[in-house]
Amino acid sequence: MFETRDQVRQRTLLVAAITLALALALVGIGALAREVRRRRRAEEALRTSERRFRLALRNAPVTVAVQDRGLKYVWAYNQRTARPEEIIGHTDRDLFRPEEAARIEALKGRVLEEDVEIHDQMWLDRPGGRIFLDIYYEPIHDEAGRTTGIGVATLDLTAVKLAEDAILRIQSDLRETDKRRLEFLAVLAHELRNPIAPIRTAAHILKARGSEDPNLRSLYDLIERQSSQMARLVDDLLDASRLKRGKIELRRERVDFPSLVAHAVEVCRPLIEECGHRVAWDLPKQALEVDGDPVRVEQMVCNLLTNACKQTPPGGEIRIAAERMDDTAILRVRDNGIGMTPEQMKHVFDMFYQAGHALGHREGGLGLGLTLVKSLAELHGGSIAADSEGLGQGSEFTLCLPALDSAHDPLQVPEADHDSILPPSVKSKHVMVIEDNPSVVVSVKMLLNAFGYRVSVAATGAAGIRQAVELQPDLALVDLGLPDQSGLEVAARIRAELGRGIHLIALTGFSRESDIAAAMDAGFDQYLVKSADPKELVEAVNACLS
Repeated sequence: MFETRDQVRQRTLLVAAITLALALALVGIGALAREVRRRRRAEEALRTSERRFRLALRNAPVTVAVQDRGLKYVWAYNQRTARPEEIIGHTDRDLFRPEEAARIEALKGRVLEEDVEIHDQMWLDRPGGRIFLDIYYEPIHDEAGRTTGIGVATLDLTAVKLAEDAILRIQSDLRETDKRRLEFLAVLAHELRNPIAPIRTAAHILKARGSEDPNLRSLYDLIERQSSQMARLVDDLLDASRLKRGKIELRRERVDFPSLVAHAVEVCRPLIEECGHRVAWDLPKQALEVDGDPVRVEQMVCNLLTNACKQTPPGGEIRIAAERMDDTAILRVRDNGIGMTPEQMKHVFDMFYQAGHALGHREGGLGLGLTLVKSLAELHGGSIAADSEGLGQGSEFTLCLPALDSAHDPLQVPEADHDSILPPSVKSKHVMVIEDNPSVVVSVKMLLNAFGYRVSVAATGAAGIRQAVELQPDLALVDLGLPDQSGLEVAARIRAELGRGIHLIALTGFSRESDIAAAMDAGFDQYLVKSADPKELVEAVNACLS
């Protein structure tokens, strides 16, 4: 039986349709299989991510939670403070103390109302003790953007906070210790200056009276040099403490640099001569002024010279040169002493550093001189640098300070002898010494008597006030550390009784800036530290009474 043409065409179309349907079915099945595999991979990745997330939370002091708009917990994960079932279904009022819950709910209310994130930190009382939490609150939105709840993440920073508090307590204790140390240094300096002052004054008087015995004059010089060295050590200790706390204030003025350097050399000459050193200098003839505190600038130069003396064997040479380069005054102090290694040059300005001890240099000191030079130079807006070609090759220190434009000639610093500081009219002047240290009283009285002053003495503040009112001296030297009352109180009482008819000079072992300011406020005209040069004491008295 033969098929017609139409029947053949129909059968062909049917076969094609069936084939197409089978092909489409196979494609759909393949796509479905791929989608199933993709979803399985996604689910496995999600499970892996969740495992990692839980592992991370398990090893970190973190709590995460979700609350609905009624502030009821609907999900939570926490492995340290509570199990999830102890949180879910509860509110903050169920979990925290009333005052804690009130603060937390107030912040969460803002999150819901203002749709903002909030960061907070707070201490919480828990059954196991207080904890400190770092907390983040953020709003949760649905697909339509509506706020449906709050996400909460907390980090337990209790250990960090306790450590910070411990550090703050330690810092507070260190500040208190430092304050007590400075107070101790001030009292120590006062107690050390008390015996130093009469020794220096006695040596000065004995030397001024003269002696034909060269051995005695050598002894006077020895006493004067060593007591001066002791006084400088005390001053260096106090200056180091002041600089460390930023308590030194510069009293700037125009300073003639060459004259000041020349004067510093004269101040250091006893040490230079004792070491047998030769000094060569090259100072400019034209004016060279710097903007600085003359006392502190001279201190820097003296410290550099003292260092050169200590680091140079007996009979060595010290060269001093000053010049101006642009707007900078430069001072170079070079010696032919023990020199320094590159490593020693790195630390030569460090506090208490003693580069030369291992090399057996003649004097160690405290290791503060160069530290003070560096700090003072920087306070002036200058600098100090050290250089050496190596051990045995000597050292050179270069001090740079801001220079001033000036058309003036250099100041001349004449050397005054002992008689030149005595005014012609002092024999009629009466000075009262209010001091409880007998050695200081004897030495100061002898010194002022030697220069023609009449001297009376009071050992207590009360006696000093009474005698000052009765005798009405021209000037009173007052110790600040009297046994019965402060010298500041004595000065205030005397000022109240005698007004400006009497000059007052504080004579004390205390040298802190606060002590000086308090003395000026109490009515003192001048302030002298007891280790001051005897000539400085007489000049201060002359200045008041001339």
